[in-house]
Amino acid sequence: MAAGQKEWSRAFEHFKQTDESRQVAMIRDIVDDVCDRIQNGLVDKAAARELTASVRFQVGWIIPDQMELYDRIYGSRFERLIRQFIRGEP
Repeated sequence: MAAGQKEWSRAFEHFKQTDESRQVAMIRDIVDDVCDRIQNGLVDKAAARELTASVRFQVGWIIPDQMELYDRIYGSRFERLIRQFIRGEP
């Protein structure tokens, strides 16, 4: 497990114990971090896909009833950034 993923795993454990507005803010912060890593070329395509899958999996434990919304908002954002910023994708 990558260092960033270990940090997120600990954050998600704490996350379960916070109120909904704080959860939304934390999800946004984590997603923004992954997006920054993709945009700045800090991860390759495989690592980007692994990070996005890990975030989605862990968010699914926190807000399982809102995953359709998560996918529409963040899933499409991740895919667009991977296509746009990571070499090997048109």
